[in-house]
Amino acid sequence: MFSEIENKDKLYLRILDQFQELIIAGELKPGHKLPPERQLAEQLGVSRPALKQALSILEALHIVDCRQGNGNYILPFGGNLFNPIIMGFYTNKGDFDDILEFRLIIEVQIIKLVTLKATEEQIQELEEIVAQMENFQSLETRVELNNRFHYTLIKLSGNSLVTAIYDSILTLIGEQIHTTKGENFRNYHQKIVDGIRSKNPETAASYMIEHFTSKFPNYEYYHKL
Repeated sequence: MFSEIENKDKLYLRILDQFQELIIAGELKPGHKLPPERQLAEQLGVSRPALKQALSILEALHIVDCRQGNGNYILPFGGNLFNPIIMGFYTNKGDFDDILEFRLIIEVQIIKLVTLKATEEQIQELEEIVAQMENFQSLETRVELNNRFHYTLIKLSGNSLVTAIYDSILTLIGEQIHTTKGENFRNYHQKIVDGIRSKNPETAASYMIEHFTSKFPNYEYYHKL
């Protein structure tokens, strides 16, 4: 199934390419157990460190489940299968600060647009999400509600390109949210909605900046945006 890789430049990328080709061709299916790493490295003609690097990226993308002492398995394919943005994030050793900066740049500007465009019905949609933040029971619920709120906010901008990009990185945003404590989770989101209701773009943007910088004090300079 696997074939030796001829181009030795950036081996882990070549390995990822081959996995993608085999999955698209239907030769690698969910539940499929991969050959032992030593054997797989020999089939690919690569070193084990290069293979491990590729497998770690595949695991981060939720394409492969690396089970200690039990082998590596192909996972059910989700919407982010070989998502180029997420793959680029991991292969270039991106960190959560990159995600935060991206969100600040996008969302501070988007909320200004939403403040001018949002209807009462659309604002109510955000209110309903915030109401559910009152008594969330788990971290996973907080991540889900957070992603739903911010994705809804992005959609209300009416910009299909920004919406598509944001949708493609929701997995990364969820992982970044896992690193926060969730203090005043509901209150900050309610202030964002209040800012939109004010119909004052600068007020709404200031609440969005406050939402980010309250959890990441090293980013206080973004108040200058």
